[in-house]
Amino acid sequence: SIPDYWLSNHIVDLAVGKGHRIWVATEVGLYYLDKNDYALRQIRDKAFPSGPINHLNATRDGSLWVMVARHIVHMTAEGMVIKVYKAPNAGDGKKFVNSISEDSRGRYWLYECRGGIRRYDKATDSFVPCHWDCPCEPHGGFYEDVAHGCFWVSTWGMGVVKYVLGDSDNAHRVEYQPCTFEGRTLNESKGKIISMTSDGKTLWCSAMDGF
Repeated sequence: SIPDYWLSNHIVDLAVGKGHRIWVATEVGLYYLDKNDYALRQIRDKAFPSGPINHLNATRDGSLWVMVARHIVHMTAEGMVIKVYKAPNAGDGKKFVNSISEDSRGRYWLYECRGGIRRYDKATDSFVPCHWDCPCEPHGGFYEDVAHGCFWVSTWGMGVVKYVLGDSDNAHRVEYQPCTFEGRTLNESKGKIISMTSDGKTLWCSAMDGF
């Protein structure tokens, strides 16, 4: 059922959390669908910042990461705010973070709007910059290739790149895949990846000019 306080029909993102909850991010609020009674409830924690939401992710430990305006919000599985971080870059004035992802080792990777990649460092409780010499921002598509020890990351202009981790955050490197962006001089939409997934053998991408 749709509650009276449902303020927007524009759903930005969904995530499956613990405790029989499906999290729903809209432009103006965060809600969860309780599968015990299928009621839709709004998060009302006063520490939750106001502003448009552009991404959320439920991680394996049960917590949530929510991108709200220029803030990164870490929340419990019950929807209580743990901490609010300020986005470390200037973004485009409206959007600051494209997404956050978790790898098989429980590390969190932040993909910046008009920026690069940062890793969450538990020791300093901060997002530290990683080497990213690609001229285009990482747009959020992320696939961990455990077998080959690398990540595949979608970009907004240079297609899909192979991101190989080095011994330190400054030693990571980007390897371009020309087949995913060739011809962009003739087609300005070429190489702009919207989303990406894998069937276990092949990466499938949706892009501005097709897939």
